[in-house]
Amino acid sequence: MIRDVHATYFLPFYTSKQSIPGFLLEDVYPLLSMEFRALNIFLIPVIIVFPVLVAWTLRNRWARLGLTIQFVLVLGLLTEPFKYTHYLAPITGLNYYFVVNALRLARWRNRKIGQVILWLTLLLAIAALLVSLQATIRTDNSSSWQVRRAQLLKQLKHKDGKHLIIVSYGTRHSFHDEWVYNEADIDNAKVVFARAMDSKQDCQLVEYFKSRRIWSLDIDDDELIPELKPYPVSVCK
Repeated sequence: MIRDVHATYFLPFYTSKQSIPGFLLEDVYPLLSMEFRALNIFLIPVIIVFPVLVAWTLRNRWARLGLTIQFVLVLGLLTEPFKYTHYLAPITGLNYYFVVNALRLARWRNRKIGQVILWLTLLLAIAALLVSLQATIRTDNSSSWQVRRAQLLKQLKHKDGKHLIIVSYGTRHSFHDEWVYNEADIDNAKVVFARAMDSKQDCQLVEYFKSRRIWSLDIDDDELIPELKPYPVSVCK
């Protein structure tokens, strides 16, 4: 399964970046987009006073050091096949170091305009936060696979005895939606999830956990709610 994921999903991402156009489109552009998304509203003062900010950075020793650290991290991220916004976490403080100085430089150039930029940035940031919170609250996640798994786990934990769930994945199942993972102490866990293999190995698993109630869970279309069924233990006799 792990080999299939790397061969069919990860490999195309890697090979698409082995040319100059691919490098620019799949590495440089996503990295710039990540930086824009990370700063979001706070890019406003940076963009407005960008020429002044660049001139100040070149003259200031600590600003040059911060810019160098950012540049080194970006070079490291360019070697990564995948890029996510949280990869920029190590330079979050540096990002806002330049944002704060952009606000300061805006006030230095023109106090009234700088004050407007300061309050505009702050109010827009608060508005963006409220919109984001509202969207999160109104989002219905009840049909997501992780919520379904949590609900199933909660139901079984309220039943008597211990349980084993043997999960069979169909061809339409996405490997991103993984149901099979367990507590660290598997033998003493109330509910254990296991991946269906073949009849011989499945029966060995059933024999090992014979004191448990055995269930079968078939998952193909991730959009549908899977049905938990008693496992036909008779096939192992």
